Amino acid sequence: MLGQHPELYAPAELECFTGNTLGDCLSFAEQVPVVTLHGLLRTVAQLQFGHQNNATIAAARQWLEGRRHWSGGDLIAWIEAQITPRRLLDKSPIHALRWPSLQRLAAVCAGQPVVHLSRHPISAVRSLIGAYSHRGQQLTPSEALRTWWQGHRLCLRYRQDLAQAPSLLLRSEDLLANPEGALARVCRHLGINDHPDAIEAMLLPEQSPYACLGPTMAPTGNDLHWMETPALRRGSAPASEPSLHQLWDLPGIEPELAMMAMQLSWQLGYS
Repeated sequence: MLGQHPELYAPAELECFTGNTLGDCLSFAEQVPVVTLHGLLRTVAQLQFGHQNNATIAAARQWLEGRRHWSGGDLIAWIEAQITPRRLLDKSPIHALRWPSLQRLAAVCAGQPVVHLSRHPISAVRSLIGAYSHRGQQLTPSEALRTWWQGHRLCLRYRQDLAQAPSLLLRSEDLLANPEGALARVCRHLGINDHPDAIEAMLLPEQSPYACLGPTMAPTGNDLHWMETPALRRGSAPASEPSLHQLWDLPGIEPELAMMAMQLSWQLGYS
């Protein structure tokens, strides 16, 4: 959504801070199945070669292989040069799950404003399990909840210890309930135009070149379920929040993990 603002550019998930160099990131992707680098390949194909098909994806991989020595910061600088005067927006979830990745990101972007997007843990667990199932993989409720807890815990730590610019906490439920109001708030936080025309553009995320499934050599790079039906799901959040006490009802959940998730939920504005 934010990437459709006339002053912003949101590529697919870059995942370019999982290692010190792009070569490290490529190696990391070979070891971790959920990290595909499809988003990075699609972004390079789009910006360097003008469109996304199997031929440009193959060319993008060769392009990256020739720059294995680049750091994530080098890649960010290259992307920024391609999209100027628009500002780059990175939204790679894998970075939020690993503190070294956030430290590398901070070395490049610590002075940039942060938008911390949260989601209720119960709906997040269901979504994560569904996303893995969609890819033919399994994730237990305990693993899903720990992933949610780890990501938000590190985001809060980043905001407190590494970020040098103001950060904004935005609940996804509030965004879906009132997208115009929430997006205007984000615009003011980022210091960009909050004119109704700009807000209207952000309500059409399906117009992004990264909104649909990619070529067969790099089909993902964003949330797979969303890419299959890319559109704003206005009002899709439940009218009332699930009780946090439902955390203890998740199959196989450890009581200590449920308590940690509840305490973190309070920090994120859930009750």
